[in-house]
Amino acid sequence: METTDTIEAMNNRIHEATIQLREDNFNRGIPFMMFSDNLPDGEAYLEYPDGKIEVVRIDEEGEENNLTTVKILSKVEAERVRIEYGL
Repeated sequence: METTDTIEAMNNRIHEATIQLREDNFNRGIPFMMFSDNLPDGEAYLEYPDGKIEVVRIDEEGEENNLTTVKILSKVEAERVRIEYGL
């Protein structure tokens, strides 16, 4: 029981830190990246302060990562992603 409580408390702290990081990014006008097991390897969600979410491919070349937009999510799809992440 104690281990379960500890894991749950740790997961709650991670979630709270993620929410804070997302808010900090938006306050600075920069997007927030979310990785998901629902996307192929090398792809992630990129949420912008205006609420738009894109699926992006991360192309690693040299010392820089280049992002290529794969898809811009509809408002309904974007809301599903936010629900999935508890945002």
